[in-house]
Amino acid sequence: MFVALLTDFGLTDTYVGVIHAIIASIAPGATIVDLTHAVRPQDVVGGAWLLSTSIPYLPSDALVLAIVDPGVGTKRRPVALRSQGRLFVAPDNGLLTRVLTEESTLESVTLDRERYWLPGGVPTSSTFHGRDIFAPVAAHLAAGVALAEVGSAIAPATLTRLTLSVPAWQGDVLAGHVIHIDHFGNIITDLGPDLLPRLFAAERITAHVGRRVVRARATTFGEGPGSAPFWYPDSSGHAAIAWRNDSAALRLGVGVGTLVRVEGFAKGE
Repeated sequence: MFVALLTDFGLTDTYVGVIHAIIASIAPGATIVDLTHAVRPQDVVGGAWLLSTSIPYLPSDALVLAIVDPGVGTKRRPVALRSQGRLFVAPDNGLLTRVLTEESTLESVTLDRERYWLPGGVPTSSTFHGRDIFAPVAAHLAAGVALAEVGSAIAPATLTRLTLSVPAWQGDVLAGHVIHIDHFGNIITDLGPDLLPRLFAAERITAHVGRRVVRARATTFGEGPGSAPFWYPDSSGHAAIAWRNDSAALRLGVGVGTLVRVEGFAKGE
């Protein structure tokens, strides 16, 4: 089975290697792919976004192990679910919000069957459920154990969901938000695929973002102005802002949650 990993573990410590080792020992035939281990520490919202941008490109029967777990060891549930053929293993803290929003969840369980946890008689760590619960359960699922075997059934409606930002009209101004800053400093907004074509079709737009006004638009980075920010269509399908050969986020002084106010196209366009 294809197993995709997404965590905030980084690569400085051995956490990621241990996860790989556990999966390989229980499901030696699994193909393991690292989506990223560079989610900002404890950033559940950011992890949910990165996960959602990856899902469309995974095999339809993939297993996703996602761990961004600031509540590890508390009463938050470890869960697994099946959604449109794919399996997901993660903490129930909202990390799967965009999966639950965009896909149909057919079955979900809480991971309370300890026989599928890390074997060996070692007490379960209160700070590393990734090693002791999530990775072993994911590996057993990858090896062919049925979802219903690894935990007790729970209603999908009880799974934790984050409250996600959405653009809203304030008169003739569209108020959006920054939802992600990528590795290059590009600013990804919550102006999604439904608004992106209108943003580029409008005769003229004016956007107030951080310390700057953004008017220019380009379809590639190389076509953007060399000394000003510009809108471009991000590969996620969302409208984004770049600064050619530099970090737009640093230049504009923005971060996740910054308000983006866009003028220039009407509600009905």
